[in-house]
Amino acid sequence: MERFLDSMPARYLSATPAEQIATHITMTQPHLRAPVVLHSEQNFSGGFTNVTICVVERRGVFSMIAGALSRNKLNILGAQIYTSRYGVAVDTLQVETLGKTPVTDSRVWRQVEADLTAVLEDRQSCETALPQRHQSAQERKLQAFAKPPQVIIDNAGSDSYTLIEVQAQDQLGLLYKLTRLLFEGGLDIALAKISTEANRAIDVFYVTDTLGHKIVDETIVSTIRHNLLAALH
Repeated sequence: MERFLDSMPARYLSATPAEQIATHITMTQPHLRAPVVLHSEQNFSGGFTNVTICVVERRGVFSMIAGALSRNKLNILGAQIYTSRYGVAVDTLQVETLGKTPVTDSRVWRQVEADLTAVLEDRQSCETALPQRHQSAQERKLQAFAKPPQVIIDNAGSDSYTLIEVQAQDQLGLLYKLTRLLFEGGLDIALAKISTEANRAIDVFYVTDTLGHKIVDETIVSTIRHNLLAALH
């Protein structure tokens, strides 16, 4: 237990409930028992499922997780991502079905595990057969009056990270699309704050380059903003 707690960042210890920490210790100690270790808990009052996924950390792994969830038609409402000093990613996400209900079918989680394992072992692409979400008439009506997407890149809000805030109409696969673009742009995501208000996603990513430095070159900043906006339109 002490080994696990000592390996996690301070923000994990301050933000994670004790019972959830106990679950994470069980999932990761003394080591991961499989390439993907997954645990889900229902929050029926909130209408979503908490799913924790533990894997060996590698560049782009959060994007891979988002892709596996989207591939199985799960909408991501929030996410807390952490990496231990021993190189284990401990990511907890709040997800729902396309019908806006908790994910109660255990077969879905088995398929998520299988898909993510295949991606991690380079046997499958994240983008293989990503489903298209069929919008209801009400959702199409809301989208017609939606605000245009916004991308805000801030180097003043953190001493160690560049903050990228994306506001856009929520859609299936949005988080995968954003994290994949950041990965392809040579950025590492240290922290993600994912939230959804009504039909609008507000996602904040704390990023560095592959050397751990903030993104201060204005040309690179402009390219990141342009690529994100282009993908959202």
